[in-house]
Amino acid sequence: MTINAAVIPFLNNNSFDNNNNGNSWRDNLNNYGNSIKNTFNNYGNSLKNSFSNLFGNSSSNSLGRPQGVNSPLSSSNSNGNGRRYHYPVIFIHGMNSDDTAFDVHMNFLARQGWDYGSMFSVDLPDKVAFGPINAEVISSEVDQLLQRTGAQKVNIVCHSMGGANTMNYILNAGGARKVNKVITLGGANKLVTSNAPEGVDVTTISSSADLIVNPLLSKLNGANNIIILGVSHIGLLNSPEVQRLLLQILQ
Repeated sequence: MTINAAVIPFLNNNSFDNNNNGNSWRDNLNNYGNSIKNTFNNYGNSLKNSFSNLFGNSSSNSLGRPQGVNSPLSSSNSNGNGRRYHYPVIFIHGMNSDDTAFDVHMNFLARQGWDYGSMFSVDLPDKVAFGPINAEVISSEVDQLLQRTGAQKVNIVCHSMGGANTMNYILNAGGARKVNKVITLGGANKLVTSNAPEGVDVTTISSSADLIVNPLLSKLNGANNIIILGVSHIGLLNSPEVQRLLLQILQ
């Protein structure tokens, strides 16, 4: 797949990390916000086509799960049967994408012992931005998953603009008390904040080869910031290295 995108020049020279530039980084961020929207509009169409090619002919149900798979509900503690119990996981897609974006990672986690009933991929109504409409939908889906599983908190895995939507939900829509961990994959996190939300364990995973979201836009103060090599922006959604990290962090 060819992605029509350019590296954003004003992300050079650590402009997001220089505290001596006053508000210059905020100006850069505002400019970048406008640029990334245009870039993602083109990218989103390519993303949909790629996932159609990946899953269109597979033997799976609407969530891309292999037919007949049923994994035991398994937090990081063992229950009385010796099975691992994991926090339920909410997946949040990026710009111009949908709830099938995380099918590969969901299937992987199911093979590692996660119950499909403890995972849910959100389909955001606003496909190009972050704001109160998406935050309301995320909040509703989190509440429903908590009610179904009986858990007190969820973990969130998000991609691209899903990072901005996740940070907005946590900081501005009451999500902080309901979220245990957040893992962002190429997340446009700094469109909302430069700091990891207090009380939430945040890991940012970005790639040196990502031409859509520069790692500096993902990096947050107070987070565990990981940069991997050679994985494209869409590749973060099916990378074995990302899966290894997901397994390690979500256990």
